[in-house]
Amino acid sequence: MKSKTKFRSITNIEWEVNVVPFGDHMLNVDGTMCKGSTHFEPRRIYLSSELSGKDLFIVLVHELTHALIYDTQIERKESYNEENVCDLMGMYAKTVVETAEKIIRELCE
Repeated sequence: MKSKTKFRSITNIEWEVNVVPFGDHMLNVDGTMCKGSTHFEPRRIYLSSELSGKDLFIVLVHELTHALIYDTQIERKESYNEENVCDLMGMYAKTVVETAEKIIRELCE
């Protein structure tokens, strides 16, 4: 698997996806080691190199959704409700999934 690739978000902003060993400091989120993390400045997503298959897809979609929310400036997470989540999925789910599939293909070339 490649160690990194780039993509353009829905708002045409460039992001970088990096694959790092599990335990890398970039996967530490508030003192917890995660399988993926999103860093908004600079725009980078980090994924554990231990991920594969379905788990890689799920974690990448999760992190891409963080990037989507950040880039589109959708309401702050403190004010989300069920309708906000459903609106987000209705508007962007297909694009997020297609972006995840493209990134995985590029990382696995």
